[in-house]
Amino acid sequence: MMRMPGHRANPLRQPRTEVSEIPAVEGLDLVLAAENVRRQGGDPTRFASALSAGFAEGVPSERTDVFALVSLAGWRAGALTLREDALVRAETIIEPAVRSAATRVLDIRSDLHSFLQKQSTDRYWWPDRAKYNGIVCAIGGFAGVGGSWIAPPTEALPLAEAGAFGIRTDDEWWRADLDVWGVRLVRLSAPPTEDPDAAGSVSIILEENSYLAVLHVEATP
Repeated sequence: MMRMPGHRANPLRQPRTEVSEIPAVEGLDLVLAAENVRRQGGDPTRFASALSAGFAEGVPSERTDVFALVSLAGWRAGALTLREDALVRAETIIEPAVRSAATRVLDIRSDLHSFLQKQSTDRYWWPDRAKYNGIVCAIGGFAGVGGSWIAPPTEALPLAEAGAFGIRTDDEWWRADLDVWGVRLVRLSAPPTEDPDAAGSVSIILEENSYLAVLHVEATP
């Protein structure tokens, strides 16, 4: 079980790359892009590292491919709101070299087509998930050390929207939106409506006195 908030798909140590180290692309403000990733809950350093990996063998000649890699890097950095845009743009990549660059951006041991196929039905999938026995991520944590909650979570409910859960901490309810790399936590003004059929093989594990909520997927392929 995880003891700190984070996603298993993220390496514990990542190369520290600054946006200034990425090759300049005409018409693309990478500083602004990194700031947008931060505002959307992502890690701008991870964004820079992911995009740098994708550009390692050269910037694509087609602007559509460039923006696809930028969107994928933002999603890979944890900006959950970029998920759908990144998936749509990734489907438009045709050149084998750019498809290979996309897998480097995503840091996955899988070809891009297989990854996109898996993600179309399982938003929590990445090639190494089985290695972690279905544990995808831990969210929340104690606010006193940089986490989100001032009380341990005591109840978790699946909601109707894909990847959404309601989580209660003391007398507060939160909405958690999740996928393989991202999390978005929003405090709710009223208890959410549970959809018992929504979760499927996915569950939120709560441990007594722990400030973490752990997402687990059963029967991981």
